Amino acid sequence: MVRCVLFDLEGTLVDFQWKLEEAEAELRRAAAGVLGCGPERFAGLNYAGIWEAAMEAGSPALRARMEQTLGPIYDRYDLDAATRWTLRPGAAPVLTRLRELGVPTALVTNVGRRAATHILSRLGIDRQFGVVVTRNDVARMKPAPDGIRKALDALGTTATEALMVGDSLSDIGAARAAGCRVAIVLGGESTEAAIRAARPDLVLTDLREVVGSLCEPLECRKAGRPKAQSY
Repeated sequence: MVRCVLFDLEGTLVDFQWKLEEAEAELRRAAAGVLGCGPERFAGLNYAGIWEAAMEAGSPALRARMEQTLGPIYDRYDLDAATRWTLRPGAAPVLTRLRELGVPTALVTNVGRRAATHILSRLGIDRQFGVVVTRNDVARMKPAPDGIRKALDALGTTATEALMVGDSLSDIGAARAAGCRVAIVLGGESTEAAIRAARPDLVLTDLREVVGSLCEPLECRKAGRPKAQSY
């Protein structure tokens, strides 16, 4: 039985608005500039991969320079996207229903703390999460499992009791690396074809399907009835 739910932010709870190709090109150039090499060194890496490769690029002093150079770029694209973010259909009702059922929730996002704090407050969902883990709280972004593990530790639960709800291949990779199940809502960062090929535990067309898949068994259990369905 799933006992806690972890949510991604952009593409999952809000629509995907990051200028992905533009941001990744700028990040490659900036990282290469610190190293004094060509941007092709970071070819084929997405925004999360660029960060991880940059943080493995040498001495602590060099890593600090990378962080000082790349961090503001990520923040700038976060804040730009935040000007256009809106809640995806079903996001607020799902969070409210989980809270009513006493299901702990956490936010695990590659968005930085500054933009995440701003948008959660602006959209009125800042009090819906027991734990918020942003890019600034971990050494590696998703698809590394660092953020999920940090959230689970804070919630006092295990990966086998958790469901990660996201929209991307990075969310699938992070959930699998952490050992928890994963549901993907279509229409976010990754294409439907890519998502289905990766075979997450659940593919959703609407966030409200989380309630149908998870909350019905919880309500049956509380009422002492047999579970209609479970993971």
